[in-house]
Amino acid sequence: MQTIHITANSRLSAVIKEKALLSSGNRVIETPMVMTLGQWWQLWQTSALLSGELAADVLPKKVLNAFEAQWLWEQLLQDVLDKRLQADSNHSENEDAIQAESIALLNIHTTAKQLYQAWLLCAEWLPEDWQNDSIISDETRLFKEVLQLYLKRLETKDWQDDALLSKQRLAWLFNDGIGKKQLPERFCLHGFDDLSPNIKQWQTAVEALGCVVENDAKAVNENVQLPVNSLSCYGAQDLFDEVQQVANWAIQTLANQLENKPFEQVKIAIVAPNVAEYKAALSQCLDEQLYLNGLANLASQTVKNNPQAKLYNLSLGESLSDVPLIENAWQTLNLFFQPDKSTPYQSWSQWLISPYTLGDFSKRQQADAQFRRLQWANIHWPKLIETSGASSLPKPLAEAMQSWLRKSKEGNKSSVSLSEFIDQAWLLLETLGWPGNRTLQSEEFQQKTAFENALIEFSKLAEIGGKQSHSKWLGLLKRYLTELVHQPQSVGHQPIQIMGMLEAGGQAFDALWIMGLTNEAWPRMPSPNPFVPMHLQRKFHLPRSDASRELIYALQISQRLVNSAEKVVWSYPKQTGEATLLPSSILPTEFTQPENVKAYVAQPYQTLAESLFELRDSQNGLLWEEDFNGAEIPIGSQSPGGTGILQAQSQCPLMAYVDYRLGAKYGLQQVEDSLQNTNQGTLIHEVLEHFWQETKTQVALLTLTEEQQVERLKTHISSAFESLHDSLAKGILAVEQARVLELCLQWLELEKQRNSFSVLETEKAHLITLAGIDFKVIIDRVDQVEGQAVILDYKTGKASINRLHETPLAAPQLAVYLLAVTQDVGGIGYALLHSDDGVKISAIVEEEAVLYKNRSIQVFAKLAEKEGGDYFETTWTDFLDSLKQQVIELAEQIQQGQAQMVFNKLADIEYAEGRLALRVPEVLQQRKDYENLDFENLDSENLLSDFAGETE
Repeated sequence: MQTIHITANSRLSAVIKEKALLSSGNRVIETPMVMTLGQWWQLWQTSALLSGELAADVLPKKVLNAFEAQWLWEQLLQDVLDKRLQADSNHSENEDAIQAESIALLNIHTTAKQLYQAWLLCAEWLPEDWQNDSIISDETRLFKEVLQLYLKRLETKDWQDDALLSKQRLAWLFNDGIGKKQLPERFCLHGFDDLSPNIKQWQTAVEALGCVVENDAKAVNENVQLPVNSLSCYGAQDLFDEVQQVANWAIQTLANQLENKPFEQVKIAIVAPNVAEYKAALSQCLDEQLYLNGLANLASQTVKNNPQAKLYNLSLGESLSDVPLIENAWQTLNLFFQPDKSTPYQSWSQWLISPYTLGDFSKRQQADAQFRRLQWANIHWPKLIETSGASSLPKPLAEAMQSWLRKSKEGNKSSVSLSEFIDQAWLLLETLGWPGNRTLQSEEFQQKTAFENALIEFSKLAEIGGKQSHSKWLGLLKRYLTELVHQPQSVGHQPIQIMGMLEAGGQAFDALWIMGLTNEAWPRMPSPNPFVPMHLQRKFHLPRSDASRELIYALQISQRLVNSAEKVVWSYPKQTGEATLLPSSILPTEFTQPENVKAYVAQPYQTLAESLFELRDSQNGLLWEEDFNGAEIPIGSQSPGGTGILQAQSQCPLMAYVDYRLGAKYGLQQVEDSLQNTNQGTLIHEVLEHFWQETKTQVALLTLTEEQQVERLKTHISSAFESLHDSLAKGILAVEQARVLELCLQWLELEKQRNSFSVLETEKAHLITLAGIDFKVIIDRVDQVEGQAVILDYKTGKASINRLHETPLAAPQLAVYLLAVTQDVGGIGYALLHSDDGVKISAIVEEEAVLYKNRSIQVFAKLAEKEGGDYFETTWTDFLDSLKQQVIELAEQIQQGQAQMVFNKLADIEYAEGRLALRVPEVLQQRKDYENLDFENLDSENLLSDFAGETE
């Protein structure tokens, strides 16, 4: 073993191994010894143990990983805060108590993480007597107090953490000479721009034992001038302009390199100090340009079982808890370990329709749609699967849920140990069939393996917590998964590498673009630890301690980067939102060093949409042909959407076709924390329906005392709200019930003012046939007044009987009731119950005696007597027949599939579910262009359709 290569990160290790393989020219070579320093220490310790140089009994019982150490710090911090608060709870002037109260306001988890980082910094960077420093703050005092408890706990348990283990290993190697036989002749350091004290001590130790240590980094100071090869600078307009130029450059550079080099040897780098901000935009632009240049397919074109390897690699991993497959696993544990816990419906819906939940996807979507109709903002899943909506669930999933419900009742414990929790977690995931029955792709399989490994490692955590509730273990598991970063393994060679500034250290590239170099991003802003004395951080040059140190560090990395490629471009966005940004002062620009640095010339960027548009036939142009007829509805079919399609057809035929015929109307209902407007109307309908089924006549209403009215209404309100008790907060429930009660009481007072009536029908369904289509018509209420029927339609929104007079008919949903009622109709209108506007009836009647005298009620007999009016000398019967005929004509249009884009005002289509498909901006622009056309010289055959009506 002659040479061992020590790298700053695992990515660089892989690069050096790949370079060795490519440079050898052979398919099989002896793998060079390349590893990180942490990996070498582990190899050294194992070899020393196997050789007998290191005795097993000197090793600690356990070495805490970072998560375990932070967890222990968190518990000890909580103990200290509790102790301070209890020290003198009766004296608020007690200094410790006041400090504890102020610190307790902080996030304990985040504070503990900062405390642990402070301990790691102190252990490595500060002298052992740092605690004797005379300058001490309240934060440092708290840190010292918790640190003493922490070190005492480690000593008692015979545990170590990374800081103590590093010191122990250095002592074994340097003082005792243990493992000397395991050392090579030479170490070569790669990618280390800044040597920490531990690395320096290690270097001193191995050099004292006869090893040669070489470092490829060169020291710099603030006065070093960065060497410039072919360096260009680009000031982008904004982030998107910058990303587009980078994508153009990367694809063009790749094409140029492939002319002179084999594909496996091409290496292009895109580097940024804040690469996470560019991830989404950069991926989109690279995918787009690779496709346009014939180098890759779009994601939608990739064959499911034959995924195509990307030509670029993003080194930025993502938190394990954010990976959809693993998020579904955690949601499964969170939902089913706590069946009695109230859960927001959105969380349940997300789990139910996830591709990693067991059962047929379409059936799970149907079940989700059924559950949404309940409008339960918060749910308990055991109660949810008892509803009728559960019948839509896939059978395997329904059976799995019932099976787990039985198991959970049998082994229900309020507190469990970590090992018990893990065993139950495996059982739960197996019972619920995670991750579903679909075939996992390569990346998904890697994610599944990563989660399983994480669960195994989580089960090995030190028994710090003892027995805890499932809720606390789940919270701890979520935090553990959040701190783990998952990066899928690359498939094949990827010539374009996207990475952070530190990851690029020690590598050589054919070309390099450094982006995002604003003065705010580079050098990095100082971020000193709040628990370590500031003067000590500056004195011993701790990481992120001050601006001077960050500047020197940034100079070192920047110098290495510009020396890593023959052609280097660096850029920065000049603006983000309304804020103006300045370039970093680290790298030179064409203004500061015009003889060495050139301005990068921006290249035209063409999007995929623009490229496809250019494929049109430019000679013949676009031929517009009006075709507003859709498919006919077969005679005898059921009307899609009931009578609602009649209303939509009158407002905009295309809206009716898209919403009802194509199903846009039947998207998922939004489940809100409070009552939806539609749900409020349904509840009032139900309350009044049952009230009048019980009361029947106005005479019976008048005999009720005020208390009896309230009692009867409360009974029906309680019944209507029964299904919402578990889904709405108690406060919201009480407010909504009181609001409905008040509204209904106001309505009953109005009902008492009417002429005598009896209620014939409430919420009765009628089946009628119009233009060969069957319509299901539900009339809210039909009263009988002096032998005639009065039709009332409850509305909790705004409505006016005036819409019944508009041409074309604007209220067909009201008029269609005339075709369902067989009795003579003496009046028809809206019963308006609005929380803000109060209650009233907006109706039209044959004679005044039908309802009562009010300005909101129109008397047709008076309209017919008005000379010059629209209904002069028209009979009531003719008026009703005219309304019926207009409804029939609308039904004929629907049956024939007429779907013109015609509307009278924008308000008519404002709430269309398929509004995007209506392409309203284009329609308005076409209408504007049409109005400005030169009709005398225009070919009428190429005219756009005439969009009738006015716009607001």
